[in-house]
Amino acid sequence: MQEANEPSVAYLTAAEHAAKDVAIPEALIYEMVNGKPIYYRGWREVLKNEKTIEQVMASSYIQSFLINEIAYVLNKDGLRKNYIILTNEAGLKFKKGDWRAADIALLLKSVMKGIKLHNHYVEQKPSIIIEVDTKADADNLAAYYKDKTKHLHNEGIQKVIWVFTETEQIMVAEPDKHWEIFDWSETVEVVEGVGFNVAELIADFNEQV
Repeated sequence: MQEANEPSVAYLTAAEHAAKDVAIPEALIYEMVNGKPIYYRGWREVLKNEKTIEQVMASSYIQSFLINEIAYVLNKDGLRKNYIILTNEAGLKFKKGDWRAADIALLLKSVMKGIKLHNHYVEQKPSIIIEVDTKADADNLAAYYKDKTKHLHNEGIQKVIWVFTETEQIMVAEPDKHWEIFDWSETVEVVEGVGFNVAELIADFNEQV
């Protein structure tokens, strides 16, 4: 993803491939931190023509389902009154060469007042971000989750919630507080009185199929 109002760069080259002069299309960039790209997992297969760009950008079945259902629960439980709820890997721009993607971002309407819909990344800071796994290519996923969470906190996001489908756990991280780990059979609070329970969402789905 590329910020729409920034100069277009035809290609960005990964450091590990610089010596071989292998150019990587910017469409394979998942996030950018301090001018350094983080690529989609599977970008190497794209360069080998083993996968398409669309394949590595796409969400898994469970990831897509949970993002949709969590957003639905939050909307149904009344958060739309005070928040704008963005989904679909919303692009969040912090500064030039510094942006992140969010599965679900909750922005206070008071912060977004007067800002019409546009075709660029959001520059206003969400209050809460919810992530279901990640599409980022990282040798150490634990380090990636930690670094992204701290980065978001440093940018003013007050709560970051990670849903990990492989371990069936949820992490809730707030600045200057102990980061909590929950089993996903537990209901996790997003704001006071409003939360979601992943196990219940999956159980409801299983009853319908």
